[in-house]
Amino acid sequence: MEDSHHRTHVNYWRQAYLSSQKLVIPPYAVQSVALAIQPAVTRGQHQLHIHIGTLKSEYIEVIRTLKMDPLLMQTAQVGDYQFYIRYAPNQVSGEPYTGENPFNVAVALLPNGEKDMASHGILAATSPGGEGIYVMVASGFDRSELNYIQEKPCSFNNVYIGRLEKNN
Repeated sequence: MEDSHHRTHVNYWRQAYLSSQKLVIPPYAVQSVALAIQPAVTRGQHQLHIHIGTLKSEYIEVIRTLKMDPLLMQTAQVGDYQFYIRYAPNQVSGEPYTGENPFNVAVALLPNGEKDMASHGILAATSPGGEGIYVMVASGFDRSELNYIQEKPCSFNNVYIGRLEKNN
């Protein structure tokens, strides 16, 4: 997955989002679900995987201040992390993660592009109103910045397991 030539064969971000909506019962609230990957250099198992959780309050506050302009590179400090941020509108109205691939957005945000990917993590979250997502990239970003506890106990939708739709 670290191979940039294989990041766009399947929309992994969309698959993770759909899992948050169809695999987990009850589904995550669309406005609070967040997806994240850690930098390659800090992963314990050395395999890229997308974490599903919700945003902590300090991230929600930052996202509320961001502009929904896909041409604007924005920055924000959250705790110890300095984020580069860009808004990516949905390609299909009301369907998060159907627009530009967050991997491509992240590469474009980083000062040294692809060379910086191994040391930077990515956080993606639905914009207020759900018209798109914000892709946030920071050096050393850690998955512990997500909240993994839902308001209600959750379980898995066994019917959905193994039937994740392919979305190229």
